[in-house]
Amino acid sequence: TSRLVEQLLDLAREEAGASATGNRWSSLGAVVRMVEEEMRIDLDRRAVRLELDRKAASTEVRADEASLTLALRNLIRNAVEHAPEQSGVFVNVTDRGASAAIQVLDTGPGIPPDELPQIRERFVRGRRAKGPGSGLGLSIVELVAARFEAVLRLTNRPGSGLEASLELPSEAIRAKP
Repeated sequence: TSRLVEQLLDLAREEAGASATGNRWSSLGAVVRMVEEEMRIDLDRRAVRLELDRKAASTEVRADEASLTLALRNLIRNAVEHAPEQSGVFVNVTDRGASAAIQVLDTGPGIPPDELPQIRERFVRGRRAKGPGSGLGLSIVELVAARFEAVLRLTNRPGSGLEASLELPSEAIRAKP
């Protein structure tokens, strides 16, 4: 119940724009490490490691830091919940020419292709959903992403797992000066 209330409050704040303090350069590495510390109990309980590649650790994103943290917290939490025990969740940055993507990768079951179009809708949880959840996480991520001109993309990985990526214009991401 407390998780549902927390997500409803997050959703309301994001819809109202109340949490946004403006898009500034934020350290992606610092944001991911903060999320990792918040999730330490869940990571340890499932023996899932959170790995940040070197490029991601030295990247800055032009975004409201609180909103970026909220989006990544939801993506990483989903990845940890669906990753097999004693596996990893990986955060990478990939250059895609006119855009760049912050990727959260897991080795879980992925999302059935027929559910991909609806999974972002509020209160929708897929049939493979694990653990407690309200079905609001991806809706919140999409709302947050739009604020800093990013697009949420969900793609099943070959073999197993999901890539949840925030694709941003290339000028909204840079190596730390």
